[in-house]
Amino acid sequence: MKAFIFWLILGIFSVHAQQYQLDSINHIGYRVDSLSSAYQVTDWQHYNAKKHLLVVGDNHIFPHRYATKTVIKNDKEGNEIYNVFYRQDSLSKRWIAIQKDETKKTKNKLISITYLNENGKKLSPSSKRINNIRGHTTETVYYKYLNKRWFRDNRNTYTENEKGRTMLSVDEVWDSDIQQWQGDKKIVRKFENDTLLKEEITYTFGNNEWYEDEKTEYIDPNENERTSIQYVYKEDGWLPTQKITYTEDKTNRIFTNIVQVWEKEQNKWQNQSRLTDILGENNQSTSITSENWNKKTQTYEIYYTNKYRYNKNNELIEYLFIKPNEEEGRSIFEYDREGNLLKETRYKRTSSAQEWQPTDLIENTLSSILFKDILDKGFLSNSAGRIGKKALSEQKLYRYIDGKHLLYSHKKFYYSKR
Repeated sequence: MKAFIFWLILGIFSVHAQQYQLDSINHIGYRVDSLSSAYQVTDWQHYNAKKHLLVVGDNHIFPHRYATKTVIKNDKEGNEIYNVFYRQDSLSKRWIAIQKDETKKTKNKLISITYLNENGKKLSPSSKRINNIRGHTTETVYYKYLNKRWFRDNRNTYTENEKGRTMLSVDEVWDSDIQQWQGDKKIVRKFENDTLLKEEITYTFGNNEWYEDEKTEYIDPNENERTSIQYVYKEDGWLPTQKITYTEDKTNRIFTNIVQVWEKEQNKWQNQSRLTDILGENNQSTSITSENWNKKTQTYEIYYTNKYRYNKNNELIEYLFIKPNEEEGRSIFEYDREGNLLKETRYKRTSSAQEWQPTDLIENTLSSILFKDILDKGFLSNSAGRIGKKALSEQKLYRYIDGKHLLYSHKKFYYSKR
């Protein structure tokens, strides 16, 4: 009995300890609009209906179906070793590598190399980035590849304080004539207690010395207000240009960002724009309104409004984009019982119209793999967006044309156990 319990516990632990990596994303795209409405075929063009290609001379362009895939490789810790982007030739169906990003990691260095297929035949080195970490200082040197050699291009060096805030950042360019680095831009920041940013000064380099260029001061009169004032450096000293005031109400439900510009002739601040974020009851809705200041009427006028509505599980179920006298957008989101996003339906209408017209439809098919068990989540998150607890298996995008949704894009996600 004890042996059975031991192996049962071990089995449960093994299931939860299993990790995966995203190996590739295969993408097939389709042309869903009619050729006549999209292109005007001229005498030097002809349409090959059998192969669904628009032919211009010897070049085959605008394929009815195109396919791409991204192949990813990670190490045991989940750090990306490389990713390769391929495009399938529409005629031969052969996969052609278009770009490869390769990463090599040592104790204190991170080397990233990008290869491009610029001649349509094979990948060749294009650019390289080397990160060298020494204590709180990180140096990044960028290279370009010319005539089968690597040449220095530019360099960034930044230093962090004990709390991980960047205090100093220096950009330099390589001068091949004198074979040394020349200054370009420098940013110096001052913090309160190593965390709260109080001042930022930007310098530019010229005549072998640094010159003050721009400055931002941060003022915190109370815990619910923060003001930033921007300056530019002129011959007669620092001149104000812009002021941004951020405030929160006492209930922490209304947040306002007011932007003002300095009127030199009138010697005073002039309103420019205002952004208001209102949090609804029980955090189940959010409304963000952007307004521009009208000098003639001396009032704010709405530029656009974004509205978000959530369910009791804090899942976004509706998004609205409203712009007065222009087109409006709407998205409806559907989830399964576990909170995984299954479908997003998009609509549009003009501000004068009553009914919403469908535009896009996104359908997600979920795998049995949990999102938390994937080693490198970054590439998947960037490709698929917010999906929920489970990782994606497939994602289809449909476009609404001539009264029906037609398949426009189809992605498949492949994983392997680690």
